[in-house]
Amino acid sequence: SSLKHIDISNNNMSAVTINDLSHLIARNNSLQSVSLPNNNFKSSASVILQALRGNSKLTFLNLNGNGMSGVVAEDLAEVIINNTAIEGLGLSDNNLGSTAVIILQALNKVSKLKRLNLDGNGMMESMAKYEASIILQFAGVIKSN
Repeated sequence: SSLKHIDISNNNMSAVTINDLSHLIARNNSLQSVSLPNNNFKSSASVILQALRGNSKLTFLNLNGNGMSGVVAEDLAEVIINNTAIEGLGLSDNNLGSTAVIILQALNKVSKLKRLNLDGNGMMESMAKYEASIILQFAGVIKSN
């Protein structure tokens, strides 16, 4: 049997654990749901995101509360572009700031998106500067502070 759901929440994972987890994720292209909130990944989230690039079945990704900054935005955008089946994306309480625009540009290519949480990323100013057409596309879906 193949793993379809991973939920590893509220851990303070070491670099070794993150690396091991990324290998597990990379070997399992049948994952549909990955929930890894509150693990304090910060820039180490890139390792997890790179492992998810080849998974086209992913429908839900929760990386809330991981202290991720803009350095992971491009890796996350690649995951989104390669996983157009994504219906839910949780990115609240990170430090994405103005780099959230990169993520929104990638989300513009995802037609199945039903839920997006970007709350607590300090991004309102960058959202105001972003193209109105994409903001309107996500109206009612985006939750932001």
